[in-house]
Amino acid sequence: MIVQLVATSAEKAAAAAEAEEEPMGFQPSDIPHHETDPAVGAFLRHAFRPERIEDLHERRLSTRKQDLPFSRHLREAFAYLLRERPCDVVDWSRLTGSAFTDEAHLYDCLQGLHDYFFGDRPAPPVPPDPDGPRPDWVDLLWNP
Repeated sequence: MIVQLVATSAEKAAAAAEAEEEPMGFQPSDIPHHETDPAVGAFLRHAFRPERIEDLHERRLSTRKQDLPFSRHLREAFAYLLRERPCDVVDWSRLTGSAFTDEAHLYDCLQGLHDYFFGDRPAPPVPPDPDGPRPDWVDLLWNP
């Protein structure tokens, strides 16, 4: 019985060491406040949906009017995303359902959204067209 427990512990230790060697990849919880402020997570999930673009104007006005926790949290989330560029288009699609063709377009749109909310950009960026051609990888992601 003791030998079996030792072997199990050794196996667990080896598995843990192996897991530490392999990078875990992008996790939504890596984004500041994504898990702790539900409004930030919801904003990122829905910001590029065409049916929500009109809502962005109102959200922008309320975000700029007051020094709300949401405003600070969203600014920190954007700062992290734009500085670290932690996710690729597949990660972003898993998080939001928005299918960007490449990372350049994804991060251009994120920068544009940041500039719309916190800078002087007059209009939000144009999100991917949900009725347009889908990137090849979308079928692989959503239809295994």
